[in-house]
Amino acid sequence: MNISDKYSDKYKVYRKRFLEDFILPGAENGRSIPANQRNDTEIHFGDATLYLGWYLAVLATEKDLDYKRIDDALLSLERLMQPCGYFIRDDVTEFKGLKTYSDFLSPNIHLKEESQDQTIHLLMGLMLMHRFTPGLRARYLMARIVGWIAKNRWIIRNPETGKAVARGPYAHAFSYPMSLICPKVKKKVWWIFKFIWKHIMHYFIPRIYTATNLHLVSTIAAASNGWGDKTVKYLLKLVDRNSWYMYPMINAVLYPSWKKDVELSRWEYDICEMLYRAPEEGPNYHSLSPWRVAHLFLTEIERQEGTGPPWAEGMRFSGLDFMLLHNLYLKLKEKNNECYPW
Repeated sequence: MNISDKYSDKYKVYRKRFLEDFILPGAENGRSIPANQRNDTEIHFGDATLYLGWYLAVLATEKDLDYKRIDDALLSLERLMQPCGYFIRDDVTEFKGLKTYSDFLSPNIHLKEESQDQTIHLLMGLMLMHRFTPGLRARYLMARIVGWIAKNRWIIRNPETGKAVARGPYAHAFSYPMSLICPKVKKKVWWIFKFIWKHIMHYFIPRIYTATNLHLVSTIAAASNGWGDKTVKYLLKLVDRNSWYMYPMINAVLYPSWKKDVELSRWEYDICEMLYRAPEEGPNYHSLSPWRVAHLFLTEIERQEGTGPPWAEGMRFSGLDFMLLHNLYLKLKEKNNECYPW
């Protein structure tokens, strides 16, 4: 039995569930923006542009590309984005009669603002979109996003207020890998941040590398090939504790190399175990470890193995993490079926 047979039925369930329960189709306001969690009475659109990045990544890596949904998803990002490249997190006001929570509905203006994590995960999704779908639209959107941050000396500023955003404004540490994604801004990268990225940040740094900082470093490294041919090797060391094997997989698919494939193939059993353990009905608060969290590859091992936070009790989760894991594993298997242990 090959991988497409083994997990295709589960993937179809997850895909149908996501399209029916976590997103509204189309390109109009509030459409093609993924929710992160819901139950039978309420739905939450938290960190919506981060999840939009993962939705773009899933669409880009599916075996049969759905060009209508791809177009709608890219249009939704353009809808949220100002001409300068700054974007808000969502514009969701309602969802099928459920009580709807979104950053857009919050009276706090700062909850609507772009931040580092929204930016970096969007860039990841756009890189996969650029790699696997025709046209230069994704590349153009990346250039707008990174260009605005670089123009402001690597500080994310809200153009309406002229001030740095309230949450996660300082992108200096990620300026060099961002410049690898958009080379036109290379001259704006300070040498000290280039040095720190290339020679220090691939080591695990206690106290600094919280779960949030770690997934930001891992995501931008994967999307940019930030450490060259050693990117997968370094990423595996950074993510092993939390079993975040998604990030080296993203890098190996975006920037193929037989050395990377050999490094990653050593973890095939663990990756297959993740796919196997994903619940047939989709991830939820009561799932077995590690699928009891809203997003496996943003969550530290203690929360994967423990009980979920009280505010997530009874919630069902989008499953975008499983879907991208499945798609990337399938791509790696197809690419290396005859040569390597994958």
